[in-house]
Amino acid sequence: MAIRTVPGITAASPLFPAIPSQANEEIWSYFFGDATKSANRAIGKNNWSAVGAGPTYSADHATMGNGAGVQFDLAMTMSNITLMAVCKSTTGGSGTYERIANFESNLVFWRNASTNQIIAYGGNGSGYQATLTVDDGGEYKFLAATIGAGGNAKIYNKSDGTSSSDGGAATISSSGSTYLKLNVGTAGTQTNCLDWVWFGAVSAFLTSGEIDEYYDFIKPVISKNLGITI
Repeated sequence: MAIRTVPGITAASPLFPAIPSQANEEIWSYFFGDATKSANRAIGKNNWSAVGAGPTYSADHATMGNGAGVQFDLAMTMSNITLMAVCKSTTGGSGTYERIANFESNLVFWRNASTNQIIAYGGNGSGYQATLTVDDGGEYKFLAATIGAGGNAKIYNKSDGTSSSDGGAATISSSGSTYLKLNVGTAGTQTNCLDWVWFGAVSAFLTSGEIDEYYDFIKPVISKNLGITI
């Protein structure tokens, strides 16, 4: 897959790691600077739309939460999805959950701010399919979750080299909505925010090794261009 043409994002070096073409790529968004730089670069896919006031942009990241963020309009016909995020918790919010990515009220990939537990939930009514404790300590982490018919749900923290044990099978459910939201939350109630650098989604059940290829690609990009270590 060619490097995305994004203002302010360039190859890390002549030995920049390649990443295989993913025909099932749905979302590829860096979040920093402004809305143009943060657009969805996945080929042939819709850009996101703002929810509430939308993200608050900084030079090297964007903050979302407390009713303000983005939503992606996805055609929810896929039976598998892999969600990948470079983000970190902020301080000073209230409420239990930081919704890394969710379909309306049906949580798919989220963090319990009280226990530091990352949870993957497919929405088939059988409870949490996979959990992994990640205390980010205010540092950016590369997190991923695989959900769907391709296998048991699993969560990865590639920054620290940890992963959940295999969870249960999780049927993807969108609760009747096609909008995938990034930690929008409810204004005034769920005020925990996340700082975002990148988000990706592939409508396939990626293996740990395939997710490593994304991590190996993103890591030098954001280190060189944004000065962020994951």
